[in-house]
Amino acid sequence: RVSFGIAAGSDGDPPVVLVVGPGDGFGWPAGGGVLDELPAFGGGVVGDVAGFAAATFMRGVRFVNVPTTLLAMADSCIGGKTAVDVARGKNLIGAFHHPSDVVIDTDLLSTLAIDERRSGLGEIVKVAILDGEGALQALERNAESLLSGDPDALRLAIFSALRLKAAIVSADPDDQARRRSRF
Repeated sequence: RVSFGIAAGSDGDPPVVLVVGPGDGFGWPAGGGVLDELPAFGGGVVGDVAGFAAATFMRGVRFVNVPTTLLAMADSCIGGKTAVDVARGKNLIGAFHHPSDVVIDTDLLSTLAIDERRSGLGEIVKVAILDGEGALQALERNAESLLSGDPDALRLAIFSALRLKAAIVSADPDDQARRRSRF
């Protein structure tokens, strides 16, 4: 079972824990309470599911994204595209629901396997290519430090990737330009 959300109770109620596991539906825990904010603690899939749940529950509650993988920290933690997969395809049911807050703790990256770190670095390289030659050269200068998991190098790379992504999302928060170009 994968726990994906903990929200503080209101008016002194105990915290509410929402759990999703294989074959489970989205259920409300015993004891009721009012959920007004949903934290998403995990990688990109957790952020997508929690963001979609937050977008649809009570026509939208806040959610705080706490990414735990390099890929989620450098990309999916912002942007607001939340969705779930269905049999017909990936991300077909979703909503645009931007997180109210994003909390990035790069100390969590020390728990990742090298393959997970490389996956995130691939996204960072892609963003650097889009950002221009200077960003790509900075990554090349720090390649060894990034691969070894140096916290300072990773923080700088994450910040650089999110700076560009934030500019793109700010210019087109609901991804309308991309959608128009497809039809």
